[in-house]
Amino acid sequence: MKTLKLFFVLLVLFIPIFVFGENGGSVLDIILGGMTFNYFIAMFLFALVGVIINLFSDVQRRNKSSKNSPKEFSFKYWWKDNWKRVTATIVLLPIALLTTTDMFGVELTNGVAISIGFGADHIIEIIKHKKIKLIKSVL
Repeated sequence: MKTLKLFFVLLVLFIPIFVFGENGGSVLDIILGGMTFNYFIAMFLFALVGVIINLFSDVQRRNKSSKNSPKEFSFKYWWKDNWKRVTATIVLLPIALLTTTDMFGVELTNGVAISIGFGADHIIEIIKHKKIKLIKSVL
């Protein structure tokens, strides 16, 4: 029991140093690759705009005459059918945002972030519809 208490005391004492850094080299700085946290959040929000555009486009393209689809749009039905896709997209976005500059050599701007969001969700949409065997059980 004493060991557990000591562990939590040390954890509480060292979390600020671990996250915020003692000499400017925090773990958060390393993870964000020099990008400020506020800039990352802003780019994430722009990426979500791209995701929403693709989701809206997908809803507009749905087959309304299909026996498996309701005639009128139902958010409850849509969410039941797409919650895994949305979750996978939200998990993929930070990775895509943080690696774009390194992988493609482009500056991360608002337009690039919107394109990343649109593209990430579209790729997951394709995987879902094509039912690729490796990912079929996940999506």
